[in-house]
Amino acid sequence: MLGIPPVACPTEASAHLTSVQTEINGKTDFHERVDHANACWTGRKNNAAFDAIKKELNALRAGKYYCCYCETNTTCPIEHIYPKSLFPERAFDWENYLPVCGRCNSEVKGDKWAIFDASGVFVDVTPPKGPKAPRRTPPPVGAPVFLDLRHENPLDLITLDFADFRFLPLATLSATDQKRVEYTLETVLNLNEPDMCKARSTGYGNIHHEFSEYLKRRDLTNPAIEQRAKAIFHDFQHPTVWKEMQRHPSHKRFGHLFQQAPEALSW
Repeated sequence: MLGIPPVACPTEASAHLTSVQTEINGKTDFHERVDHANACWTGRKNNAAFDAIKKELNALRAGKYYCCYCETNTTCPIEHIYPKSLFPERAFDWENYLPVCGRCNSEVKGDKWAIFDASGVFVDVTPPKGPKAPRRTPPPVGAPVFLDLRHENPLDLITLDFADFRFLPLATLSATDQKRVEYTLETVLNLNEPDMCKARSTGYGNIHHEFSEYLKRRDLTNPAIEQRAKAIFHDFQHPTVWKEMQRHPSHKRFGHLFQQAPEALSW
């Protein structure tokens, strides 16, 4: 996972988001706000404002087409980082949107959410589901545990183990940040399950192969060769694998590649 650089809301969508969000916020009861947010979200289809939003979100995707969380599957849904079932006031907030895949959006993340309360204690506030679920109420105030890719860079907290391609918390983290990494990667997104690690390993193999191919045709007197290589690397699955390779250019598995082509450190 990579942090997303700041991107402005499309001009043609800004007024629409503000209008709908104001309508939702006008409901006095939290339960009504959640229901209205869900109804408005369902009714957004074939909306010109959301056509512009989807187009802009596409530019935020990992690689060329891939989910910002798992970087394996192609994207389709718009993810609410802060679930609208808990934060209806953010249902139509541009800063709360992320392009992800169906697996990450619905199958694994869903409405999972946790906070650190005022005493720093971890509290799971995921809303219960089912016909006998209690009436919905606002979540308690607290600091979010889940990593927000729109406002922070996960690589400040995690690293990739090139032995088994698992994401791990950096060794220097505080106990709080270690919990945030564990909750995001393991509890919510399941990014270290075997299939995900295998996908990152395959992505590494593809990157390594393309890097080796670049070295065969490398010619610094012909800028077009490097530009083509940069474009290829930009569109790869698993851009986090590539960023981690750049962050550890002396690694025994691939350090020889960067020694021969140090320009790749800036791609």
